[in-house]
Amino acid sequence: MAAGFDLTQNPFHLLDLSIRAGREEVVEAHEEALADGRADEGVLVRAQQAVLTPRTRIEAELSWFPGLPPSQAREILSKLERSNLADAHGTLERLQGLDKANLAADLCVRSGGETEYVNALLEAYENFAVGVVHETLRGLRSVSGFPIPDQQQVGSALAALKVLHAKAAVACVTAADSPGETLTEIVETFLAWGDDNVEHLLALIVREYDAWSQPHLATIKERIEAEIATYRGGDDLVPVEQLVKLLAVWDAISQPVQLLEESKGHEEPRSKEIYVIVRDFCLWLANENGQYEEALKISRALLETFPELPAVAAQVSQDVDALESLAEEAKSVALMGPLIGAVEATVTKTSTFDDDLVASGFGPKSRGLAKKLHDAFVDVAVKTAGTELADMPWMVVRGLAIDLHNKHESPEGACAILEGLISHKGTTPSKAVVERLREDRRTLRRNLKWEELKRISGDVPKGISLVSELLDGADADERAALLQLKAALERKRAATFGKRVFWGLAAAAFVGFLIYDANKKPSYSPRPSPTTAFTPSTSQPSYSPSSSASSQLGEQMPAPGTDRMLSRNEVRYCIFQGKRLDILRDLISSNREIDRFNALVNDFNSRCSSFRYRQGVLQAIEAEVPGKRQSLRLDAQRLISSWRDSALSSSASSTGESLVDITTVSGAMLVQSRLKELGYYAGVVDGLWGPASRTALRNFKLSQSGLGYDDSWDLATQRALMDR
Repeated sequence: MAAGFDLTQNPFHLLDLSIRAGREEVVEAHEEALADGRADEGVLVRAQQAVLTPRTRIEAELSWFPGLPPSQAREILSKLERSNLADAHGTLERLQGLDKANLAADLCVRSGGETEYVNALLEAYENFAVGVVHETLRGLRSVSGFPIPDQQQVGSALAALKVLHAKAAVACVTAADSPGETLTEIVETFLAWGDDNVEHLLALIVREYDAWSQPHLATIKERIEAEIATYRGGDDLVPVEQLVKLLAVWDAISQPVQLLEESKGHEEPRSKEIYVIVRDFCLWLANENGQYEEALKISRALLETFPELPAVAAQVSQDVDALESLAEEAKSVALMGPLIGAVEATVTKTSTFDDDLVASGFGPKSRGLAKKLHDAFVDVAVKTAGTELADMPWMVVRGLAIDLHNKHESPEGACAILEGLISHKGTTPSKAVVERLREDRRTLRRNLKWEELKRISGDVPKGISLVSELLDGADADERAALLQLKAALERKRAATFGKRVFWGLAAAAFVGFLIYDANKKPSYSPRPSPTTAFTPSTSQPSYSPSSSASSQLGEQMPAPGTDRMLSRNEVRYCIFQGKRLDILRDLISSNREIDRFNALVNDFNSRCSSFRYRQGVLQAIEAEVPGKRQSLRLDAQRLISSWRDSALSSSASSTGESLVDITTVSGAMLVQSRLKELGYYAGVVDGLWGPASRTALRNFKLSQSGLGYDDSWDLATQRALMDR
């Protein structure tokens, strides 16, 4: 029989003894067993010594049936020796305590994977009490005449017996088809029982299973490292499928250990090590090779593999968000590449391009640079039709029209582009884009009329006609100026003498062709690769990505300044932080909170009051806001809570200074909030003291004199941070 637990090897069974037998009975039973040849002489001698020696007798008694009559014990053993497990199972249901636990442990080893016996073993330990077992032995020893052990001796013997029971359970589990899944189901069931004795035995079972699984997991780790090393060494194909499968196998084996460690608030170390290895590879794929899709697939597998590791799951969730954004941006760059190239060609030859537009328009009959741009536009519009990027080709070319007018003073070329976009057949953008293009055209036509109005001099009828056309659709200020100009022109027409009308009035009312998105002036700046980097912070000090970290929502705090070209993640920060401040404004209720809110607003304005961005980025990010409202509201609520915790902490400090506990949610939020106010922390104030928080603290300490450069938290650091 496999190692574990075997009732047929118990000394009382080998000698055919009652558990109440005294010394003389033991000697007689030993002689009879020798005469009958019941077992090898050495085995029988050891059995006799075990029941005659007080210490070892406890072990034999506890691993037998201390609560059953000898006849019933013999009946059970007879069934086991005949391998009549069905009858033995029927007996099991009528037993309890140690009697049930010992029979269940034996059946675990014999059954070859029938986990119902593991369940029965754990159930037997419910409400288990050492005192009850001690009283049972006291009664048995009073009959046998052996010394009565104290309760501590009984407790030590029971601890050793539990280990044997755990080994028996693992022998059963590992004989099943899927040991990891089998034990995971058992762990999930019995963790919810809430019984200390059951949970203690369960922990022993998982510990024994962990030892069994170690060589299997070591093999998987070697294969993962080999796959990564092969690709780093020059293999053409990223081992995505191989790594995903290996992680799934790892999870199937390791999950019960992860679950138990999670229940204790720990993270299983071997799984954490695998996570670091694979995540480091993902960082390298993304940052060094631009292989965002491959890194995303592997990161999603990590998220599915390690949900039982809370800090890991939180970090990988951030990674997945960042990689999704980068992968989407990479797709955009790949699809938009031909059009971007055509746009860049026009930028270097603006005069020639403008001549081509004015002469041949923007359409199928275009010529020269205008034709190349139109062909590229049509090709990309077809490829992106029906996707999230469907509007992008239109907005890119629209941006070129804006630049032609605003930067190069070519309203005719800009008008040709807009006319071509509006009249294009085959593919169409969204209704919102169509309306925007039409509004652009209306604005441009009005500006052309203003230009014409400025150029004419003595043609009063023509001037009156242009003013009348401009009055249609004019705003209040513009209308007042136009009416004044019209009155002057009409007086001029009525006069009998000729004088030039003062056309400066028209020039003063000129508005100009400027198109805005959400009060921010867009600037088209094509780039050959995504504008953000996948560099989320790591929970391990052994490796650190080279550039700044993305937060949970894929945000990156911009540096202070105005009119900077922001990346997608920096624009996302500005939009999301603005929403958080809107929510926070309704939550503040004290002067202290108002001061802190104003400081956040000032910081926000220093970074986000005026910026430029690539075409379509703002619209895409604003479309994300509805799905993030709950997260943004939670951020605001966490921040206001941390401020209030800070106020309570300040009040308490009057009775004596104490160190804020950053291992608690409230303590971590307090320190994160302060670091964020000072511009060192760009993440979400969530109460999780992770890598981004530690990095922020190190940077803060570096900026102070005498604090050193590490992420340790002490009173000196607390005073420097909180007193600023």
